[in-house]
Amino acid sequence: MTANFSTTQTTLIDEESWGTSRYLSDKFQVFISLAGFPDSKGDTQLSYCLTLADLNFNEIMQKPFPELGQALEAINSTYGEWKLSKVEAPKSGDGCSSCAAH
Repeated sequence: MTANFSTTQTTLIDEESWGTSRYLSDKFQVFISLAGFPDSKGDTQLSYCLTLADLNFNEIMQKPFPELGQALEAINSTYGEWKLSKVEAPKSGDGCSSCAAH
């Protein structure tokens, strides 16, 4: 299934849209992803990672933040002037109900 992205300049990435939004330039994209890292006790700690990648999703840089608010502040203050792109649900019949696994 291919994600459809729409572009807009009207808002910043926030707590509700961070998982479905990214900022775009001519050659790069930046988004927040969720990652797990082992801590000193052997437990997994979740981090919100600001990820800079090329348009083919080849990672260039990743910076983890322990809190979503910190990652949002970093992405919006550094890349907020780039074009905002949000994932939209496919308009065709593609989707979970058409998956061969069901």
